[in-house]
Amino acid sequence: MTDKRPTYDEFFKAYAEIQERVERFALYLTHRRDSAAELVSESVLACALRFHDVRDSKALLSFIFTMMLRLHHASRRRSQRQVPHEPEAFDMMIGEQMSPDTQADIRILNDAMNLLPDAWRETLILAYIFDLPLSDVARIRKTSVGAVKMVLARAKQRLNKMLVEETANEQ
Repeated sequence: MTDKRPTYDEFFKAYAEIQERVERFALYLTHRRDSAAELVSESVLACALRFHDVRDSKALLSFIFTMMLRLHHASRRRSQRQVPHEPEAFDMMIGEQMSPDTQADIRILNDAMNLLPDAWRETLILAYIFDLPLSDVARIRKTSVGAVKMVLARAKQRLNKMLVEETANEQ
């Protein structure tokens, strides 16, 4: 009888297709390159060991994001402190091909997003930056699609209020 369990080669072949997205998500969570690299390593190892649980290779991204969130939250609970941004990490996230105005707008938006509750910020990132379907976001966040929609609406409303206030203060 042959074992039809996926191999590590199959895992790493599937992972290679999503590696960049996984690394960017780790940077969004940790705000530091070294912490992001450590989180990616831990998550990839944990997922490689449990790859046989993934029924469809298309679900690997969701599986890794879920594992990353679990490991990141566990790490934050242990440390109980806020990790500051590394300036070059943000520059790496936005890219050099953007105009300075666009980069400034993204920095302002990122700063505002960092003031949101963690769950709201993570939901926004998964839904809008990584463009995951709401059903995948709900599965990663372990909630319903309706709850995800409510969090997105509240987060956007709060971001809008913060950005309008900041614009009014500048004038």
